[in-house]
Amino acid sequence: MLFKGAGKPLWGRASFELTSNGKFNMKWGYEDCDNDGYAIFDEAIELRKSEERHRRLTS
Repeated sequence: MLFKGAGKPLWGRASFELTSNGKFNMKWGYEDCDNDGYAIFDEAIELRKSEERHRRLTS
């Protein structure tokens, strides 16, 4: 109800960054979302991001 009352979309994207010391940081955003706040899923883009992340973490 707080989001709705503030005029914010009820949905969005959330991601977690895990650090080597066990701490994490949650990032919340509305980028890549439509006007209703729903995340737009493009399989090719998500696959590319995943592969880039994997290369970065394993090199």
